[in-house]
Amino acid sequence: MQKLITILTLLLIFNASQAQKFDKVKNALLINQYEVAKSDLDKILQKNPTLVNSPEALFWEAKINNSFSRDSALSKKYPNSYSVMFKNLETLVSTDQGNAFINEKAEKEKELNIADPFIQVYTKNFADGVKLYNENKFKEAADYFANCVKYSDIFYGRGWLDTKLKADSLSILYTAICHEKDSNFPKAIVYFERLINEKVMVNLESIFNDLLTCLIQTKEKDKFDTYVEKALIESPKNTGLWEQYAREYIAKAYTIDEKVALYDQLLAANKLTEFDVQYYGELFMEGKTEDPSTEKYVLKASEAFQQAFTMNPTNFRAAYNAGISYYAQFGILDGKLDAARKALQALNTQKPAVAAKGVPAKGAVKPGVPVKATPQDSVKAIIADLNTQIFQKVDLAITWLEKSYNALKDKPNMSKGENSIALRSVDYLAMMYQYKSDKLKSKDPKASAEFAEKFNLYDQLHDKYQQ
Repeated sequence: MQKLITILTLLLIFNASQAQKFDKVKNALLINQYEVAKSDLDKILQKNPTLVNSPEALFWEAKINNSFSRDSALSKKYPNSYSVMFKNLETLVSTDQGNAFINEKAEKEKELNIADPFIQVYTKNFADGVKLYNENKFKEAADYFANCVKYSDIFYGRGWLDTKLKADSLSILYTAICHEKDSNFPKAIVYFERLINEKVMVNLESIFNDLLTCLIQTKEKDKFDTYVEKALIESPKNTGLWEQYAREYIAKAYTIDEKVALYDQLLAANKLTEFDVQYYGELFMEGKTEDPSTEKYVLKASEAFQQAFTMNPTNFRAAYNAGISYYAQFGILDGKLDAARKALQALNTQKPAVAAKGVPAKGAVKPGVPVKATPQDSVKAIIADLNTQIFQKVDLAITWLEKSYNALKDKPNMSKGENSIALRSVDYLAMMYQYKSDKLKSKDPKASAEFAEKFNLYDQLHDKYQQ
């Protein structure tokens, strides 16, 4: 035990003697004799080369060059003073030994104003960052602002200044914004998270906006959900906005099939409002393309819109959207019908093979033998089925568009949006009834005439809502 105490004592004596070697440098700096301090430091390092990269030597060299860089005359004489200072500080803060040394200096020798070179780095980087930001060079600006964060964390976070601040919110915010503008969303998220979690800003609403926007881009669902919950707690007055972000996440981060699965899951768990259900219907409609395979999404949209109307029979928008979804299904089927008719036309134009004299023609009917179905027969069956389906969709479109119109028609003082839905409803209804009338003109003249009357009714209503 006595031996250990002796070793520790010797180490303390050694460290003290090492520190005393730099007393002349320190004293010269305290009386603003910067070049004298440099001369004294050079002599010490020439005499003791092993000290060249020691924390003490790096620290004093940084202090001297900081003084040079801040003096208008000396900065010209020593043009590399800032870069030398920055390099030394970077070396000091990159090691445990260097950090321990500067922390001890800050605590025990306050007269040295140890924060000064760190503030100098912060100030220059901030100015350079703002310049690049104004030039829209966001990637480069982000690096400078990140340095500001790093160095302000040192002089604020370690309590070197007489202030209650623990972090510089401005440099953190600028760094986050620059990364966001550079589309480096993962890095932007790190800094936005810090602003929220450390609460270094009074108003966090805009920070939540930016963070949630970035998380939508990176599709980090667990983290997104966490911050939506935080936003609801921290800023309850903007609940509608945070819920809108939640819907936007689903719209942008989920595949169409994932949206359908999530809708079914939430609906079964009774976790969807009327508005939610209608919103999912709109998302499903966005899955519609010219590809007939997307018909399933339009069908799902119909289901959602009808569900919303069931939840609120005055929801004319949901009824209108249901009608439009059936009209979209009619369009898909009509495209299939057109393709089938072209296929039949192509088959009919093919020339039949000519049989040899005395040999029955191919496909000729023989007594007592069943007639074989031809390719034309198959296509005709498809056409007949498509016509049946199309009429079903037209009828359903009419049903829901009339529900929408009837829920809206007696509403006084319609808004511009409501008037637009009424106008489009009567226009679609006129078109659907005309379609039915034309299709039945030769097959069922009476029904055709009835549908023509309906067409006239809705066609005349067009002018009522035309603004």
